Parts: sequence; structure tokens; C-alpha cells
Amino acid sequence: MVYRYTAYTLNLESDWALPALIPTDNPPDASIKQASPTDFPARVQQQPGWYLADPGIIFLNAPGLGLCEIAGGQHVFAAADPNIPPTSWSVFLISTALNLLLFQRDFLLLHASVIVIDGEAAGFLGASGCGKSTLAAAFEARGHAIIADDTLAIDLHNPRLPLALPAYPQMKLYPDALMMVGVAPEPLPRVSNTRLSGDEKRLFAIADHFMLEPKPLRHLFVLDRGDFSSIERLNAGEAFRELLIHSLVGKTAAQFGVNLLTTPAQAQRHLEQCSTVVMRVPSYRLRRKWSLDAIEDAVVLVENEMALSH
Repeated sequence: MVYRYTAYTLNLESDWALPALIPTDNPPDASIKQASPTDFPARVQQQPGWYLADPGIIFLNAPGLGLCEIAGGQHVFAAADPNIPPTSWSVFLISTALNLLLFQRDFLLLHASVIVIDGEAAGFLGASGCGKSTLAAAFEARGHAIIADDTLAIDLHNPRLPLALPAYPQMKLYPDALMMVGVAPEPLPRVSNTRLSGDEKRLFAIADHFMLEPKPLRHLFVLDRGDFSSIERLNAGEAFRELLIHSLVGKTAAQFGVNLLTTPAQAQRHLEQCSTVVMRVPSYRLRRKWSLDAIEDAVVLVENEMALSH
């Protein structure tokens, strides 16, 4: 059976069910196809890691997950590990393989969760575990919309109006964050063990507060620790550095030692994209106490900042 979905304004045809995505009847722009492990080059089959064959092809051998080839921003060919649960495989395809396909299509990708207030998008940037999704969930609980969790894809085809693209109506939240917004975690599907305590993130559907259309990206907030909640504007140099760090390119380099920018043209394109965002979208450092009890203070600060500049 073949499935069709939409995500990040792309229509996808998939050999796997991807229940987090929104079904569509539209003709596909790209595909996610099942492959055999023997379809991949021998070195990819034998050695875990990343292989950048040329500017348009990325191979990935992810132990315990599977093999992927992402080609030309058009196709994902994938072979799942026979022991991987369907939920984990689906998360891998939409959070890793799809991100790399979007990268090949020249979208700027930032490691961020994104909310929408009064028709304008704001992204929360930060490393894994800094509370991006938790903060976005607090906004969702107050009736605001979500446009993306974990990955912000920015369309810069009109550089004067950077657009945040709608991802899919699902968040990954720890049990304590779910209980904060009044959701019982136990019935929800588990994602992965990412805390020393043994807690696992759950998949939380947000269809009621999900935006289906691209929205102007008006604010970026870099999350940091503080004794109390505060917001300060970053200068251009600081903002540029944060974009490099929290981009897909920066994250991949830091975590895996892999440089996705295999040609000078790709490197120049990435720097130009980051520069455009710095010029068009104000960036701030949002400091807050690392406590769920204090999260409302940060939410109110962001709401006020966005209202002032609306």
C-alpha cells in the first residue's frame, strides 16, 4: 500500500504509514520508498555513519534504525532494521530522513520549536533538552497555535519575508511536561529513552492547535538558563552565531562530525541564508529558570514582546 501525506508544504508519497503526517490526495513532490539493504553501496552496508557521495546524495547507516539514501531533494530510499518498532521507524523517517530531504531542497533548517501568535511565528532555539518543546506546549495550553516541533524549516525564496513552514501536528514531550498541560502521559506512544532517569518522551497530537499554512517568521528566541525570566535583544554577530550553531548543518557537525556543506556553493548558500534571517528576523536570548513552575513567566514575557512589535 502507498500512502500520501503533506508536511512542510511538500506532498509526499510513502511506502510506510506515517501517522504523524496529514493525509493528502495531491500528487507527490517527493517520495519515501522501501529498499533492500543490498541496494546500498557495500561500504554503507558494512560501516555505520554518514556518506556524502556528492552534493545531491546522502547515505546514512544508523545502527538499530536502518539504512537511508536521500537523493536530490526528491527521493528517500530506506531499509528498516528488522527489529525496530514501527513507531520508532516512523519518527526516524520524518525527523531525520525528511529533514535531509528538506535540506537538499534549499530550506534553512533550525533546531527549534515554533508557535504562532496573531498570525506571526516565533521560534525557540536551543540544544536538545533545553525545553523548546516544553515551552511550546505551554503556549499551546494557553490557546496559541503550533507550527513545528523540533525542526523549523524556513522558506527564503522571498528574502524579504521569511516564512516558517508547517511541519506536522505532533510533539515529543516528556511525561512531566505533559502533566503540566493536563495530559496523562501513560496512554501515549513512547519515543526513545533520552533521560538518565529513564523517562521517555511521548508522542502528543496537537491537531486542534496546529497551523496548516506558512506564517511570517517574526521572532527567534534562544533559550538559556537564568535565575529569573528575562529577554534581551541579540546583536547581529550574536544572532548569526546562534543560527550557525542551531542549524541542521551545525547540529550535524557537532553531533556526528559530518559537514553537510560539501561544496563552496553550498557553504556560501548556507551563510547567505543565515545572514538573510539575521537581517529580517529579530533574535533574542530568553533566559528562564529550569523549572516547570516558572515557565508561565517566560510565556508572558514572550507574549508581551510579540505584542509590542506586532
